[in-house]
Amino acid sequence: MRLVLSYAYQEKWCKSLTVKYYIHHVLTVTHIYHLNIACQIIIDKLSNVLQMLPKLDLLEIYRFLYTGSDDPLFEDIQSLSDLVAKNRITKLYLKTVFLAEEIYFYTEIFQCINQLKVKLMQSVDMESFVRDILLYLIMKANSSLQFLCFCLEMADDLMVQKIKIMIDNENLLFDFNIKRVMNEIHLQWN
Repeated sequence: MRLVLSYAYQEKWCKSLTVKYYIHHVLTVTHIYHLNIACQIIIDKLSNVLQMLPKLDLLEIYRFLYTGSDDPLFEDIQSLSDLVAKNRITKLYLKTVFLAEEIYFYTEIFQCINQLKVKLMQSVDMESFVRDILLYLIMKANSSLQFLCFCLEMADDLMVQKIKIMIDNENLLFDFNIKRVMNEIHLQWN
C-alpha cells in the first residue's frame, strides 16, 4: 500500500491532527509500505510521520529541510537515525539532489537501504559524482547499499561506458553491472 503526502503548506499538515487521524485510519485497514512525500519537509516533521509507519519499506521524498539553516543539526540527524533504525526502510528515492555530499548524509541516516534512486537536478560530471559516492561507500564498511539509480535527462550510452571504464580502471567495484534504461543509469553490485 502506498501513501502520498502532498500539500502546499506541509508545516501545517505535520502539526495537524488531520494527518495523524488519516494515517491512523488507513492503518486500521492496511499497512503502508511505500511513503511518497511530494513536497519539502523538515526533518523533525518527517520523524513524526515515520513514527506512525513502522512497516515502511520504501521512502520517496522530494527534499529535506533542516530546522536551523542549510546544514543539518546533529540533533536532527540523531533523532531521525534513531527512528529509521527501528523501521524497515530498504529503498530510498530522492527526487532532488544537487551534490554527492547529500548522498553521504542520506546514507548515514538510512543505514539499512540497499537501493538508492536519485534524481539529479543539475548537470554534473557523472564520472566524478559516481567516483565520490563509491569511494565514500568503500570507506563505510557497514553499508548495505547494492544498487544505485541516477535519473538525469542527459543519460546516454557514452556516459555509461565512461563510468564503467572509470570503475574498472580505479578498481572501485569488482562484480558489478551498469546499464542505461531510458533516462536512468542503473549500477548494481554484490
